Amino acid sequence: LVANRAIPGYDLVFQDDQTDMSVFENPDVLQRAFLVENVTLVPDAQTAWGLLNSPDFNPAREALVYDAVSLPGEFLSSYEPDSTSVLSVVTESYQAEDMTFRVSTDRARLLVVSEVYYPRGWKATVNGEPTQIVQVNHLLRGVAVPQGESTVRMLFSPPSQSNGVLITGIGTVLTYGLLLFFGLMFIRDKRRKFAKR
Repeated sequence: LVANRAIPGYDLVFQDDQTDMSVFENPDVLQRAFLVENVTLVPDAQTAWGLLNSPDFNPAREALVYDAVSLPGEFLSSYEPDSTSVLSVVTESYQAEDMTFRVSTDRARLLVVSEVYYPRGWKATVNGEPTQIVQVNHLLRGVAVPQGESTVRMLFSPPSQSNGVLITGIGTVLTYGLLLFFGLMFIRDKRRKFAKR
């Protein structure tokens, strides 16, 4: 946040003496992608909103999902971490339409990505194998990851995009082809007129 005074709960990162403005960082913000300990199946959005607004809900530890069809039963069991728990998520690349994360975990878990859930066009793979993206906490994306080291990739590749590229390519080839054809016809006509003189 940028402000001209201190903000409770935020750490000062930068202060400009000329403008008296400062930059503050929220130390409690969740990472771009993180692993949760517990996954809870909820029947509908209303139930999810009620739990999300509860003071006991901790999004860093728990995920609420509507559809558990793509999640094995092990993801829906309660789990308490201990000092031997291994959790690591490293962002290898992050772009608007393509993101890759390297995940290390001591058991199968749900990776939550702090991006808006949008089912049309987004595809996910875990270690190169296609997997389903689930809706987490009503707003975010989640992917089930197995025990051990994994590479998770999310790619935005809707059919409309590839169709648009194909149509654009065909249109470009036709346009330049017609320009070349008419240019050659013009040159041929000029040569014929010049040869008749």
